[in-house]
Amino acid sequence: MSAVQKKARSVQDVEPLADAVYGVADNSGLLVWKVHLARQNPGVLPAIVCSIVIASVLAALLLHSFLAGFLAIVLLGGAIREYLFPVEYRITPQAVQCVLPGTNSEVMWKDARRIMVDGRCVTVTSLEKPGRLDVFRGVSLRFAPIGAPGNRQQVLSLCKRYAGNLIGAEALTQPASDAEEAEPHQ
Repeated sequence: MSAVQKKARSVQDVEPLADAVYGVADNSGLLVWKVHLARQNPGVLPAIVCSIVIASVLAALLLHSFLAGFLAIVLLGGAIREYLFPVEYRITPQAVQCVLPGTNSEVMWKDARRIMVDGRCVTVTSLEKPGRLDVFRGVSLRFAPIGAPGNRQQVLSLCKRYAGNLIGAEALTQPASDAEEAEPHQ
């Protein structure tokens, strides 16, 4: 096998995981991965793009301003940026972090008070009691697909290591139901 064939084969082997993996270093207690929802579920993208175009055209026509159409594109694009752009997640011994264009959310483990687990993600928050502010004061770590770095098992095990004493931490040890494992990660 020539060097070109080896290189082509190694690129093919990595391609399926490229959507979910950025880098992993398990020995140091660090886990870094990317999830790109648009690549995991590309069938929804044309409908989203059409909706944004229609909304921006309507805004421009109804308000008689191209600026209104442009603002519609910017605001709607910002609202769904987690779907459109790859999101990088990090779990370190010091903090959990979510990075996407225009945003860098972080909760230090020492400031974390509660952890919530559902079928798609783990949310670490600095609020003790559940409330409407959880979305703004916490970091949600979306699971990568099964078998990829950042999958449910890896994320839960690291969260258990660093957040075993938080409110809701007992959910970290519960096995995923069959429905959660089979659920598509959107």
